[in-house]
Amino acid sequence: MKKSKYLLIAIKAAKRAAKISKKNYNKKLDLSYKENNELVTNIDKECENVIVKTILSKFPDHNIWGEERDETHKKSDYRWVIDPIDGTVMYSRGLDTYGISISLEYKKETIACVNYFPSLKKMYYAEKNQGSFLNGKRIFVSNIKNEKPLVFPSTTLTRNPNLCKKFTDNFRKNKITIRDFGSTELHFSLVAEGKADACYSFGLKTGDVSAGLLLVKEAGGKVINEKGNNATSNDKNVIGYSKILNKKDLI
Repeated sequence: MKKSKYLLIAIKAAKRAAKISKKNYNKKLDLSYKENNELVTNIDKECENVIVKTILSKFPDHNIWGEERDETHKKSDYRWVIDPIDGTVMYSRGLDTYGISISLEYKKETIACVNYFPSLKKMYYAEKNQGSFLNGKRIFVSNIKNEKPLVFPSTTLTRNPNLCKKFTDNFRKNKITIRDFGSTELHFSLVAEGKADACYSFGLKTGDVSAGLLLVKEAGGKVINEKGNNATSNDKNVIGYSKILNKKDLI
């Protein structure tokens, strides 16, 4: 696949942020908590700053939504969505399942994305109508029906405990195995790669799975909200899954 100028700059930004995250991995971090009690580190902020600087050096008129900053409101149909450290808790504990997530939306639709997991040496990326890739190789959602499908939950129970219980009870009823790596974007990436059959995330903020939505779709999967409708990055409750699963078994 010939990468667009947008994807190339996203990859460049992700690699620059990865240098910072790897340099400080397993070291003492400055920890603080946001108003919603979410953990944030000094490295989240450093990574986001270098990503934003890289993007704006090429596309100064584009809007930016960052996990650690206020959204800009320029007169542009383009918006970059950045999660500098997805899985901050895992990163702060020296666990490998953290990642850097960058996506570009055009008129509220994701058209390019990168999910980079430096410690796992996995870079997922996708562009609209161009497919999903892992380290340069095309990937697809699973097409093998397992007796016990594997599902990754990406949710904080306190955000939506009733909805979470409803879905997990339904999964158990349908003999679905549930596991959690602590990174929403990693879960969506693994579904796109065919390593898991579905993932769900509740109580999302704007842009939390902007990259994951495109990765799963371009890998041949589906992404819906809790009502069963096609999901967007503005939905608060999202499920990504391969075509081997029936929607009725998930919602």
